Amino acid sequence: MIYKNTGLSSFFSFKTGLLPLVFPLFFFFLLTSTKGAIAQTMSLSISPPLLEVIIKPGKSITQVYKVVNSGDPIILTPKLVELDENGIKSNPDFKRDEWISLINQDVSFDTPLLLNTGAEKQYILRVNPPKDLEEKDYYRILLFSSTPNPPANISQSAIRQNIGSILLISVTSTGMLNRSAQITKFDLPKILDSFDALNAIIEIKNTGASFFRPIGQINLTGPIGKASFDIAPNILLSGQKRILFEKNLTPFSLENKTLNLPGFFLGKYQLEVKFTLDEGNIVVSGSKVFYALPWKIACVILLVLVMTILIIKKRRKK
Repeated sequence: MIYKNTGLSSFFSFKTGLLPLVFPLFFFFLLTSTKGAIAQTMSLSISPPLLEVIIKPGKSITQVYKVVNSGDPIILTPKLVELDENGIKSNPDFKRDEWISLINQDVSFDTPLLLNTGAEKQYILRVNPPKDLEEKDYYRILLFSSTPNPPANISQSAIRQNIGSILLISVTSTGMLNRSAQITKFDLPKILDSFDALNAIIEIKNTGASFFRPIGQINLTGPIGKASFDIAPNILLSGQKRILFEKNLTPFSLENKTLNLPGFFLGKYQLEVKFTLDEGNIVVSGSKVFYALPWKIACVILLVLVMTILIIKKRRKK
């Protein structure tokens, strides 16, 4: 049985069409609709924002969560909801897992609780999969939904805030996880102008049954040297696709590109990506070759030469 909690960075994701979601590992959003001059201040924090668990059926673990209210008094309601790559999964048939429970004596799921300004509340979560539970990954969010208190203030400022922690639970009797991945896109120009920036898009898909982080590098080898870029270890859920990014850069700065390298390129280059699934032995790799030539300026020079020759010939005829 293995479990750990971690922070926001490992699950931060950006995906085309998902701009409203700065979601994964710290799921936090605030919706406001001001209807008057008086508004309530709402500010919540939760730790840990992520819990990863590998557990055998019939075993049990507990995790203590701390929720702090730094704003005005609120009514807080804990819930358990499904998670997918887009955030909260909309599933009207979802029923809360009975083997995931809150064991505090004074709180329970779907029961509201008053949390005053500056107050801190601890919630003890127990994960106890039964022996006959299907062995697979379970993705959930421990979600806390809040409304202002007293409710009368809602007529002046309707504020709702949700905050939650991601639960990534792998149930396995052997401790072995079914992990696999493949490169689904490797976009790279075959011929690059020497003065253009090198843009590359490398997308991978989790084809296994368990989540993982890609751990590895992207290597660019050219005529006079080699450059290496660490891959950001962002979590991929089972079935999820994601563009790889350099570790030290944010997805926003890359505009959905794996690499955006300005500079002067000349000759033959090879771009290779190689990573493992977490720190395991499964290796996924791929490479492509491209050639860099100053073809744009060469075309301009050629055009000037052709025009010059034509002008000279025309003058000689006269």
